[in-house]
Amino acid sequence: MNGTRNLGIRSDGADTYLYGECRFNERPWEYRRSEIRLDDVLGDEHGFFKWGGHDFTEEAYDVRFGIEGQQNVPVLRAKLRGDFGNDYADRDVNLAEHINNSGGNLQYRP
Repeated sequence: MNGTRNLGIRSDGADTYLYGECRFNERPWEYRRSEIRLDDVLGDEHGFFKWGGHDFTEEAYDVRFGIEGQQNVPVLRAKLRGDFGNDYADRDVNLAEHINNSGGNLQYRP
């Protein structure tokens, strides 16, 4: 995500949030903390992350986050439950696909 640094996730037990410092005013030294509730924009559909859904945390466990690869991709990983009861599988989603820094705030873009 352009113009962001120190990205991470936090959970309050019921919801998962992405936080970071976002550059604003086009000045390289001006950053402010921003946060977005991922459960407002990500769901769990048949054991897969779904953009535009909601409340993925309800069915997920082992939720983790990392910056990966040479392109520094922000990746959310979790075990999500499929359609057959307790068949959990590791899933991941690139958060930069639909979340960006807009004017110093982390925002979802469909």
